[in-house]
Amino acid sequence: MTTCVRVVVVGAGPAGLLAAGALAAYADEVVVLDRDRLPREPVPREGVAQDRHWNRVSRRGVAAIEGLFPGFTAEAVAAGGRSEQGGLAVRRPLAEALMRRRVAALPHVRVKGRISAIDLLLDDHERRVRGVVVADLDRGSTSHLAAALVVDASGQRTRVPAWLGRRGMDVVEERVRLNATFVTREFLRAVTSTCDPLVTRHVLPDRQGRSSWGSAAVVMAMGDRWLVTLGGTHGLRPPTDLAGFISYATDVCEPLGRLLRCRPAVGEAAVHRQPAMITRRIDRPTDFPAGLLLTGDAWRTLDPLEGSGLSTAADAAVALADEARRVPIEHLGRAWLDQHA
Repeated sequence: MTTCVRVVVVGAGPAGLLAAGALAAYADEVVVLDRDRLPREPVPREGVAQDRHWNRVSRRGVAAIEGLFPGFTAEAVAAGGRSEQGGLAVRRPLAEALMRRRVAALPHVRVKGRISAIDLLLDDHERRVRGVVVADLDRGSTSHLAAALVVDASGQRTRVPAWLGRRGMDVVEERVRLNATFVTREFLRAVTSTCDPLVTRHVLPDRQGRSSWGSAAVVMAMGDRWLVTLGGTHGLRPPTDLAGFISYATDVCEPLGRLLRCRPAVGEAAVHRQPAMITRRIDRPTDFPAGLLLTGDAWRTLDPLEGSGLSTAADAAVALADEARRVPIEHLGRAWLDQHA
């Protein structure tokens, strides 16, 4: 009897979709799960706090994505993204929708929304992950989903450390306090504008006179809009009201403030907070169960001021594909850990 080699990816964000695309050629079946309802169109979804903020993909990240999904950049630009100096500025919902469409079209790949992974399935000796326990959030039922490999791409709120911790397996979290806040607003763009995206940093004092990093970014989005994100770390919080937002932007970059004062704002502000940068590591790799690996923000949460999450996820997916060419899927978790622990 032939055993189906199945990969389960927990999380249908960019990291999970890129991992699924990278591993599809090396498994009999890939199942991507997400607790959110997954929209067909590129719109923000409920479980992703940073969905209305911009993302910048580096030149290297673009090359990695193109290697997995040829023509992705042209498709993203045609739908409202912006190609710049070999990189790409894109809204996350757009990037995610395009990736989800590509992944769902691959043979033997299923992408399922409203399915939440609620625990790991391990063998009797707790040496190997055999799958996940899943909850169907619409039907209110639970079931077991067997897998040769489980890829945790569920983001910075991953529950894998807690699941392993209950079994006496420690995942160490290294935290660098960031206390970052990002506020994004949309403004109508002048029809004749040829303004390039602007990214600037400026040191602003907080109320106690200490220095904090402020940032401002302008990215042309959807043709007639500017997507403007202001950020601050270590307690510096951009205001959400329009007058305060423009005042903060002026302090960070005076030409930006002048620009925003003469353009109409559209909609309400979106806020995203990130307390820390987190790297998860395994001090005793031999105690870590085989058949499991972490990627994306579940593995390493970076400084969002750099806008490099998509690039890092793409690099990790390419590395996964390289490892999958070298070792069987059922051994990929341990091989990945040996390389990246």
